Amino acid sequence: MNPDGSQPAPPFSLVDNEYSILNASDLVFIDPVATGFSRVAKDEKTDEFFGDEADLDCVGEFIRLWTTRHERWLSPKFLCGESYGVFRAAGLADHLRDHYAMYLNGLVLVSGVLDFATISGDTGNDLPYPLILPAYTAAAFYHQKLPADLQSDLTGALAEARTFAKGEFTTALQQGAALPADERAKVVAELARLTGLKPQVIEDNNLRVDEGVFRKQLLHDEGLILGAYDARLTGRDGDPASAYPGFDPASTAVMGPFSAAMNSYVRSELKFEDDLPYELLASVQPWNYGARNNYANASGKLADVMNQNPYLKILVLGGRCDLVCPIDTIKHSLSHMPLAEAQRENISYAEFDAGHMMYINLPDLQKMQQELEKFLQP
Repeated sequence: MNPDGSQPAPPFSLVDNEYSILNASDLVFIDPVATGFSRVAKDEKTDEFFGDEADLDCVGEFIRLWTTRHERWLSPKFLCGESYGVFRAAGLADHLRDHYAMYLNGLVLVSGVLDFATISGDTGNDLPYPLILPAYTAAAFYHQKLPADLQSDLTGALAEARTFAKGEFTTALQQGAALPADERAKVVAELARLTGLKPQVIEDNNLRVDEGVFRKQLLHDEGLILGAYDARLTGRDGDPASAYPGFDPASTAVMGPFSAAMNSYVRSELKFEDDLPYELLASVQPWNYGARNNYANASGKLADVMNQNPYLKILVLGGRCDLVCPIDTIKHSLSHMPLAEAQRENISYAEFDAGHMMYINLPDLQKMQQELEKFLQP
C-alpha cells in the first residue's frame, strides 16, 4: 500500500522485495487444487479435493514427492500457512508425521484459525465476541475513536480490552437474559468506551457486535466502512441505510496489485506459458470439514504432533486490525490445547499494526522479516 495506507492507483509496478527471507531459507510455494494455476488432472473431479482430509492427502503427497525428488529429507522443514492455511498447516504437521514419519522443525501460522468456534458467533456460542474485542479496540485506536486516556496508549488500551473481555464481558454474556439491568448498563458503557461505537449500537445488537456491524458503524457518520481483513482501510459502499458493508475495502485494495504483479511475474520473468487465469482468491465450495454437529477444529491434531515431536516450534503472526481472524482467537485455541508445559515454551507470538495481510504495511513487512529470520535460525 501507499505510505499513508491507501490503495495504489493502476497501473501497478513490480519491484524486488528487499525484505524477503530467501537469505535465510529456500521457499516452496504450493497452490492447492483450483487455486493459482493448479487444476485437477484429466478425468478427475474438482470437488473430490474440496475437503479437510482430501486436502491434507493431496498437499501432503505433494510435499512428500517434492522432498523425495529434490533429495531434501535431511533438510530442516517448516510449514507456513496464512488464513485457512493455518488450519491446513496444523493438520499437515500431524498428517506428515502420521503417514510418512516426516518430522517438521516448525510452523509459521499467519493470521489464521485453528478452531472455527472462536470466529463463528451464533446462538449458543458467545466465544467470538470477547475474542474480537481487542481487534475492535485497535481499529478504533487507528481511526482515533477512543476516549483520550485510551487514545494516548495503544498498549494500555489493548491490555484493558483483553482484561475486560476475559472477565466482566465473558461473565455477562454467559448470563444471557438473566444479566441484571444495572450490570448490563455497565457492560454497554465499557464496550462503547473500548470500541468507539455508540451505546445504542451495542444495545441494538444485544452486546454481541459482529465484525460486519462494527465495520459499518464505527465511521458511519463520515460515510465510511472499514475493511474486514484490515480495518485500517476504508471505503464507501453507497448505501448508508444498509445493515452491513457492501464490500470489503481491504480485499479490493490488494486484489488489483497482487493480480497484476503475479500475472506479470510468472509470464514475463519466469516465462510460464499458459493461458489459464491465475485464481488469486478461489471460491472452493462447498468444503467438507468432516465435522458434524460441531465446529471444525485442528487444535487436537496440532497438540498431538507437538506432544510427539517436542522440538516442533510454533510462530504465530497476527495483525491487530484483522477482523476476520483476530489474533486473540488463535491465542485462545493454543492456550486451551492439551500440551505438556515444556511444549508450550515452543510457542511464540508477534503482533503487527496492520491486519490479515500485515506485509502490505512496510513497517510490518520489515518486522515480519526479522521475526521469521530469528525463528528459522537453528
